[in-house]
Amino acid sequence: MTQTYPGAAGGLTTTDAIAKVVVQWVDANLTAPDRDTEVRLLGDRLQTLGMFPAARLTYLREKGDTTECLGLQVAIAEPEHIRVCLRLLYDRLLESPLEVRLQILLRAVRLQLQTRNGEDLLVLPNAIETLLPARQIFQARAEAYALQGGEYSPVEKTNLELLRYRLNLSQEEADYLANRALGPYMDRQAKLRKYREVLTAELDRGYPLSEATWAELRTLYQSLGLTPADVTAISEEHITRLQIEATQLQALEQSQLPEPAPPEEPEDAPALPVTAEMSPLMPLPDYRERYRQEFTERSPIPFTPANLTGAA
Repeated sequence: MTQTYPGAAGGLTTTDAIAKVVVQWVDANLTAPDRDTEVRLLGDRLQTLGMFPAARLTYLREKGDTTECLGLQVAIAEPEHIRVCLRLLYDRLLESPLEVRLQILLRAVRLQLQTRNGEDLLVLPNAIETLLPARQIFQARAEAYALQGGEYSPVEKTNLELLRYRLNLSQEEADYLANRALGPYMDRQAKLRKYREVLTAELDRGYPLSEATWAELRTLYQSLGLTPADVTAISEEHITRLQIEATQLQALEQSQLPEPAPPEEPEDAPALPVTAEMSPLMPLPDYRERYRQEFTERSPIPFTPANLTGAA
């Protein structure tokens, strides 16, 4: 059963935290080491997402005990992060249905639930939304969608419209918040063109790029809402361009070299076979790996087969 307690939430020591989620494993069949494992597993999964850094996680222990954990406290910065946190806990309970005690402290309200059934968690996000400002909830959902692909997919647009209706927001206000979440470049292709233009201009200005320039490019692609796979593909285009230019330049330099004079040989000397070592038209070296290494060491994301196929 979910219980609601009026009163101060307290404990929100992180300055930008809007809520606090506390999870404790209270299953009677759990040993202390197994409980510690469950707590740390959830903490690791939260950190893997990138939206819950270590500074937002507090591992709960018995007073004076610095070893095994009883539970986990998460400081929430965005309303949408509550939904994400509950979804991870839901997935974990499906894998291992152990009894947990969940508390969500939100301003002057505390929600408490004790269950081993992950389905019980699914009703909480909608209940929490009624306790937060409508604009804040809508903007958080829009920003979460915008960060995933830099644009709204058809299903995301539909979900935002349903959320707008549920929150009783006007169409004008919802459109403003959705457009604001996407940033200055509304269209994903426009964002890709902008990043490509900036990277090309920097490379034309001077190669190799400095570490400071790569840092600014990283800030740019994150601000535009582009994915690592997007940036990898664009950088791969420039690796190919640099290889072609280097090959063409070397071919031009070779064409301008004077042809070596043939050695004088006796008239009756037998003809020697022409080998690759003797031919003036030597194959040009492939500079692709050299440029790829440069981009790998300094670009905003590493070059891996996973990135090239769009994996995060």
